[in-house]
Amino acid sequence: MIHIPGKSTASKAAFLVVVAVVMLAIWTALAIVVALFGLHQISAHTNWSVLPDWLWFYRHSPQLHAALVKGYTLGGFVVALLVIFVFAKLSRDKKSQHGDAKFQDRAEVVESKLYENKGILVGTAYGRYIRASDETHVLLEAPTGAGKGVGIIIPNILERDGSSIILDLKGENYDTCSGYLAAHGVRVIRVELLNPKLRTHRFNPLGYINRKSEIEVIGELRKFAEQLYPKEGDQSFWTDKAKSAFVGVGAYIAETEELPFNFTEIYKQFVSDDPRTRFPELIRQRATSDRPLSTGCTLALSEFTGASEKTFSEIMSSVTAKFSIFLDPRVRAATEESDFDLADLRHKKMAIFLVVRVDEIKEIKTFLNIIFQQAISRALAQGEAKTAARHRVLLVLDEFYQLGEMPTVNQAASFVRSYGFNLLFVFQNRGQALEVDKPNLIRSNCDVQVVFAPNDADDAKKISERLGTHGIDSTSKSNSLGMFAKRNNSQSVSSQSRALMLPQEIMQMPEREIIVFIRGKNPLKADRITYYESKDFMPRLMKAPDLPSPGKTPALVVPLSIVPASPEAAPAGSIGPSHDGSDPIAAAPEEETPAVVDRELTDAEIDGVEEIPEDALVLGDLDPRITIARGVEPETAVSAWMTDFVGSDVRDRAAA
Repeated sequence: MIHIPGKSTASKAAFLVVVAVVMLAIWTALAIVVALFGLHQISAHTNWSVLPDWLWFYRHSPQLHAALVKGYTLGGFVVALLVIFVFAKLSRDKKSQHGDAKFQDRAEVVESKLYENKGILVGTAYGRYIRASDETHVLLEAPTGAGKGVGIIIPNILERDGSSIILDLKGENYDTCSGYLAAHGVRVIRVELLNPKLRTHRFNPLGYINRKSEIEVIGELRKFAEQLYPKEGDQSFWTDKAKSAFVGVGAYIAETEELPFNFTEIYKQFVSDDPRTRFPELIRQRATSDRPLSTGCTLALSEFTGASEKTFSEIMSSVTAKFSIFLDPRVRAATEESDFDLADLRHKKMAIFLVVRVDEIKEIKTFLNIIFQQAISRALAQGEAKTAARHRVLLVLDEFYQLGEMPTVNQAASFVRSYGFNLLFVFQNRGQALEVDKPNLIRSNCDVQVVFAPNDADDAKKISERLGTHGIDSTSKSNSLGMFAKRNNSQSVSSQSRALMLPQEIMQMPEREIIVFIRGKNPLKADRITYYESKDFMPRLMKAPDLPSPGKTPALVVPLSIVPASPEAAPAGSIGPSHDGSDPIAAAPEEETPAVVDRELTDAEIDGVEEIPEDALVLGDLDPRITIARGVEPETAVSAWMTDFVGSDVRDRAAA
């Protein structure tokens, strides 16, 4: 790497200009000397003071031109060798023994390709937005209240040109972002299993499985079993038996068309009557019918029901422990059927908000893990993103620590970017990341890591160490005492090590400052975004669409106008809140405008504040006498009637 002298961009540029001028002067001097030698003008008696006048006098001479061409050619080789020598000297590795840590300047930000138009938005630097690469995962460390939501999560949801799955604690991201997304062609989904009013989109994790394919049924059920019953220490025997039981019962339901294929039904089959005697009897009955159970299903059920009484009891306990959440009627209603398909994520623009309170995460952790696993699995089945997808998918994992260890997501960090997924992991501090990422799969695969000012001194120390150190000159003076003190005073300059940022400086960073680490590049000190102070994001704050009623899916329409979340945020042309707080009606225009108004509209109805009754606009009566009775001129009424209902040819004959 070339080390150009100078501490600032301006001083480095000035150095390069000086070098260029000097090299040009040397080149010209060499060219003239060579030309004079070729013309035999140089001797012991050459008068150099008249050289400028001589060159001007012979400026049109072909001989001089030819000689100068030869001179510039030969001089060019000499200057080129000189330039190579100079830059070779500058490119020598002159690293300080204390390190050369520094933050990126504007030129380095451009070189790092952080000003691209696509990717995960992380902040601003030198007045422009900076983004991680479109195929990069990002890890964010920000304590509670530091602004990770307003600075990174919400801006990325609002500007996402593709699909996204958002772990949305408390539903605040949905309330803020869904209105704008819905108004711009993105299908917005809100899944809240524990919604007290059952206002949620439904998702049946088993709904996509082809029940008529034994291979697909057994294979997909085994994937779910791995999620439900991971091996835990010396409990592997019981988890293996629980997996077989789950696969067997699930396969039986899949092969019984009259039964709904969902988790609630699996749970019912486990707790109904005595499964140990009921399933062997079902196997025998189906074997003699025209729809016998598949071999895989029969073997799994036989292994489950053939265990000893004590073992069977333990297996039942292991299996049903994961299904206790389906005792909740809200969960049963939300998982009976599916209102959307995860396979559409890469082909249609979708935003799926997984809404949950922090205190509910442990209850539905398994369900969330299944959604993540299934979304990734469907992407793998579709092939790599370069050839098989239109949209990339952003997976926003806010407060990822609350989910605990999730091997599916951790492992996906190492390969899923090739299949169109980008992951944004959000932790409160470094300790959380270490605890849930013991194999170091997340940290090693996030090429961009963003750090807000930490609250923990140990975290600040680690960040300081990661930023590195650099050498600074330190001047020391010594003073001699006595009659000749002034003459004997001395000073010395030595190089000292200094951290790029000390731990206390990191903890005292202004609220708006963040540190961005980029793999293979110098770190960057950037500014945090605040979406509600941004002219780019404020106009995007719109009212969230209505949630679906229990058991119903709302029509997939793009509204003609959206009500902003606040009057100040209303973009030009949108409809604001009414005076009495009610929402205006944004109805699609009818294809035909009715000819006659049965009654006059009120001013409020014309202004769109009051709801217009369904019968407000009606077609005119067929009988023209009714129209005449309302005050229309007889000739006009009859002519209109004949034109609209009889035909112009009849009217023309009547006129004749």
